[in-house]
Amino acid sequence: MGLEVRRVPADWQHPTEHTTAQPGPWSREHPLAYRPAQQWEKFTPLYDDDWATAMRGWLWRRVVHAVKRTVLYPFALLGWVDSFAVIAWSDDDAPYWHDHRPRWKSRPTHYQLYEHVSEGTPVSPVFATPEELAHWCASQVNEVWVNTRMDYQGWLRFIRKGWAPSGIYTPERGFESGAVAVARDA
Repeated sequence: MGLEVRRVPADWQHPTEHTTAQPGPWSREHPLAYRPAQQWEKFTPLYDDDWATAMRGWLWRRVVHAVKRTVLYPFALLGWVDSFAVIAWSDDDAPYWHDHRPRWKSRPTHYQLYEHVSEGTPVSPVFATPEELAHWCASQVNEVWVNTRMDYQGWLRFIRKGWAPSGIYTPERGFESGAVAVARDA
């Protein structure tokens, strides 16, 4: 959960969906007054891998677990290994195609800032270089991410690091944004 920099193709348009649900007070689209049945457009949360790659990983984990069960089961019957670890089945579900981004048609050469508290939605436009993305983040009047106000150099250090948790707590500084902490310690 946090903020990450993803590589995307130059022509990438993150998919959107329409909803009639009202955004909460934490949202940038929060209306001043309730407007019933209004259509809101929002980004569709997507994981950073395509469905085929996610499915291959899921199937591989299933195969490894099945082999482990087959090999260790006799030892579990004898009590030499923990039977629960052998018999327990992995409970992760197969990946759904609508939770993953489409397969890239062109090479991902550009940069975009994503939140991944959910599967992942963009918080910036697509930029050709990390420097352009850092300039955009530093020039925003509103915070790009919660409690994340930094100058150009701070954003550039964070972008080069690539990822930060939502927040970090230390006794010396208290709670602070993970991006700020990562930029300071980079």
